Order: sequence, then structure tokens, then C-alpha cells
Amino acid sequence: MLDTSRSYKLALLLGSKVAELFRDRFISFLERIVETIHVKEECPFSESEEAQLQRVFKVPEEDLQCLVSMAVYTFQQAAFHSLQPMVLREEVLAAGGTTLLADAFSHVWAASEKRVTQRLKEQSFGASGHLVGVEWRVQLRSLAGSEECQTAPQGVLELDIHPPAGQPKESKVFVEFSSSELYNFFEKLEHVQEQLDVLTN
Repeated sequence: MLDTSRSYKLALLLGSKVAELFRDRFISFLERIVETIHVKEECPFSESEEAQLQRVFKVPEEDLQCLVSMAVYTFQQAAFHSLQPMVLREEVLAAGGTTLLADAFSHVWAASEKRVTQRLKEQSFGASGHLVGVEWRVQLRSLAGSEECQTAPQGVLELDIHPPAGQPKESKVFVEFSSSELYNFFEKLEHVQEQLDVLTN
């Protein structure tokens, strides 16, 4: 579930080292980060605080940013997938973190999970249109470059979008799907529905 890229694994190794050397301060570091993951494009720390953290953790600026990004991503994934603290602990371990690092994430997430999830639920994503109508049809599309006349069925969704306040008029969005594309699309919609059900229960 968590990223298994080389860069994330290296960030986990760095976090594991810092967690081992500065456990209490690292937990405070995570507590500060988890309280801001619901705010887009907001840095958890001011420039002076970042400079202080570099001295405390004995890391250069690049490594500190690596730690921040790793922690933000990990908590975002925990919130998105509605992970319980012990499940998050196992995920961090599976991704390459040490027991101390996994325990730190689990400890902080146990204390903040409900609050953070509620904030994400209530978060405003800014002005956006909303769906007011759906039409659909099936059509046959000729296959280009074929020697014989062949056609492929396509499903077409017509979405009526009501604009946000201040926008002039409704718009229509047309989306074409092959059978396999439509199947994949609905699988993703089911996953979205599961997440919404978790947030509204």
C-alpha cells in the first residue's frame, strides 16, 4: 500500500535513524506534521523552525525535506485508506522502516486519526462544478486502418455539470469508454464509494 520506490525506502531509512537517536523529538515532529496534512500546499514548519530541526536532528536541509515529505505521504496514505494504527505500523515495517519508526507513526496516528479524518471530511476543495445529470448511449466506431469494415462498440457518457458560483452556464462533458475502460472506471468508482462510506459513517 505504501510506496516501495527507492526514494521512499531511503527516506524510511533516514527516518529510522533519526527516530532511534531522537525518539521523543521525532514524535513531536510527526505530531506537528499530522496536524497539517489536511491543508494543501502548507509547509508544517516555518524557516526558523526548519533551521532548528536541522540542528536538533543533525541533518542538512535536503534530508529534513526528505523526512517531511516521507511523513506527510505516510499520514496521507493512512488517512486515504482509513488505516488503523496497528495496520499503519505493519505497513511501515513492510515498506522498510524499523520497529522504532513504525511505532512512532502508529503512536501519533492513534492519537490523531479521528481528528484528522474529520478535518479531511470537512475540508473545502474550493469552487467546483457539480453533477446535475447523466445521459448515456452506445455507438459503433469504425476501426481506422482496417482492410475490412470493422466496428468497435463504445459507451458514451454525457455529464451535465452545474458551474460554481460566478461561472456563466452549465457545461456538458462527453466521455467515451471501451468495454474494458468502462469496467476499470466503475471499479475505481466503487473504491471512491467505499472511502466516502467510511468518512460518512
